[in-house]
Amino acid sequence: MAIRVTRENLVPLPSLGPFFITGLLSWVVVPILLWLGREALAAGLYRHPLLLAAVHVTVLGWGTAIALGALQQMVPVVFGTELAHPGWARWAGGLYALGVVALTSGMATLRPELLLPGAVLVPCGVIIVLINVGQSQEASEGRAARRIRPFVLSALLYVLLTVLAGAALAVNLALGWLGERWALVFPFHVTVGLAGWFGMLVLGIAYHLLPFFGLTPKKVEPRWDRLVLILLHGGVVATWLSTVGAPWGWLGRVAPVLFAAALGLFLWETRALFASRPPEKMHPTVTYVRLAHLYLAVLAGVLLFSARGLGPPLVWAGVAGLGGWLTNAILGYLHRILPFYVWHNKYWGRGKEPGVPAFREMVAEGPAWIGLALHNAGVIGLLIALPTGLPLAGYLALLLVGAMVAAANLLGTFLR
Repeated sequence: MAIRVTRENLVPLPSLGPFFITGLLSWVVVPILLWLGREALAAGLYRHPLLLAAVHVTVLGWGTAIALGALQQMVPVVFGTELAHPGWARWAGGLYALGVVALTSGMATLRPELLLPGAVLVPCGVIIVLINVGQSQEASEGRAARRIRPFVLSALLYVLLTVLAGAALAVNLALGWLGERWALVFPFHVTVGLAGWFGMLVLGIAYHLLPFFGLTPKKVEPRWDRLVLILLHGGVVATWLSTVGAPWGWLGRVAPVLFAAALGLFLWETRALFASRPPEKMHPTVTYVRLAHLYLAVLAGVLLFSARGLGPPLVWAGVAGLGGWLTNAILGYLHRILPFYVWHNKYWGRGKEPGVPAFREMVAEGPAWIGLALHNAGVIGLLIALPTGLPLAGYLALLLVGAMVAAANLLGTFLR
């Protein structure tokens, strides 16, 4: 089955645009929150309200908003269907954006009157998207659909568990209703969110997007994708069980090995990404995704060291994972997905009309390269500064300027 966008499966711009806009604006907010909380970050006070807000703006506002928007267009294309409820997507985008603003503002200010509405709106938005995506997946004989379906279904389950556990913790932050039980819910929330939701989604979708965008050969079939899936599931379960009680504590040493094995197999199977390319084919997408894979390799090494009780502090791994791997992966794919989606919505069948921009002109390459350089300079600077005690302000400024440049460039696609 050919994988292509048609007039029938192209989702209207007002339905998914809010997800992409929410994500890009949230990305700019993250370094602002980190700047405001830089003294707490330098002192290792990682439960500071501003730092908690920054993490959740990254995960919910940036990563998850982009993923929810992209999934609702990608699934109909890959599975040869139509989005079940385009109108629902518009409502979900609005509810989700309001929920993220309320929840993260409530975290930053410790105001229950913001935390509680956010704890309701975010899950509502996610559940609507899950229903939409779930009903849009029909049985398909296409290889891409068969390959990514178990990853997508697993990711959808994990994001549902993540937001429900997160809602419980947000209500607990406001009302204290969980009591000592929060210590069981918190590690579950973190594990299923970071390793389950993002791990399953980004690695699984990459098996399709890398060859689809010409980043790896189209005719080379992955051999270990199902094993990667199993190892990720095993790592998630082992990590959480290790926090339940002393009899299961030994699984805390097993889980990092399972995750590292999954990442290693994925990186090995996608190693063609680093094959030599002529200069004219070195689009920023290629470099973003290459950097994401390099950060992922670093994380795999960190996981192996952590299994032996060694390795850098958790915050270091968080910066490498969220700022390094996840952000570069999102930006790499988004530089292809967003202009493609917007152009087809605005200019379908009008490509030869005067004044209609060419597809390659939807995103300017110059700002894309500048954003890439500034963001990664900031990430690498933080990775050096955090364990050594160097001042953080300059590196946070790089993150902010990089995000502003790259986000403005991508948001500009809506105006072209």
